[in-house]
Amino acid sequence: MDPIDAHAAHLRYLNRRPSSVKQREWMLRNLAAHTGKPLLELELLDLRGYLGRPGLSASARATGVSHLRGFYKWAVEEELIVKDPSARLSRPKLPRALPRPMPTPLAGHALNRAPEPIRSWLMLAAYAGLRACEIAQLRGTDFQIDGTPPIILIRESKGGDPSVVPIGDPLVVTACYLSEIDGWCFPKGKGGKGNADGHITPNQVQKRANRYLHKLGIRETLHQLRHLFGTSVYKATGHDLRATQELMRHHSPNSTAGYTEIDPGESARALDLLPVLQ
Repeated sequence: MDPIDAHAAHLRYLNRRPSSVKQREWMLRNLAAHTGKPLLELELLDLRGYLGRPGLSASARATGVSHLRGFYKWAVEEELIVKDPSARLSRPKLPRALPRPMPTPLAGHALNRAPEPIRSWLMLAAYAGLRACEIAQLRGTDFQIDGTPPIILIRESKGGDPSVVPIGDPLVVTACYLSEIDGWCFPKGKGGKGNADGHITPNQVQKRANRYLHKLGIRETLHQLRHLFGTSVYKATGHDLRATQELMRHHSPNSTAGYTEIDPGESARALDLLPVLQ
């Protein structure tokens, strides 16, 4: 069997997310095309040359290192190769992620004019912090509006884990509307822009929402409404990072910190309260 196909079958056996498997398959085939050599014959210099090609961001190189380490570790374990050429690959240091919330007036402007289903997508991102991959997979039955509190069931969140999102008052009307839909809330269109299950793809959610925002002259993206959600929750909870982490569904508070913007004015007022040293 082709080593890429065999490795992909191994990842599916481990129950890795289909999107993650496809991403690794794509990168490995791209690597083979770039070098013109069989993957099992590549050396460290080949891998460095591929990851160091012009135009590749530090984030893309870091992701590439992870994919290559995973593939070649598997190849060694399967005794397809003796030496792991990725063992000495250095992972680039990534800059600290900064919060990029969409300004509240722009978010309101976009929501007031958005047609369906884009309005629902914007509402879910702004008031529940949902990612595009979570929005795309929603069914009407995922909105459990009779509970206390009402919730949204996320069957597969980032990383493949299920999660639960509370529904706040601003989202109730949208949640009730979506809960009445039989089957997928956002089925694939006539052009076949969906996956095998029949719902729209996360990429289409992002592209269509961002196209709409940019037509309004808004440079920010759908994902920046998730940043706005995180920042708003952080302020509403009295700067409770732990509570914000739970609502953002992050495994680490470090991730949450990258979504929560601090008002410089609040920091300055805190400095005014420092004791005078004499």
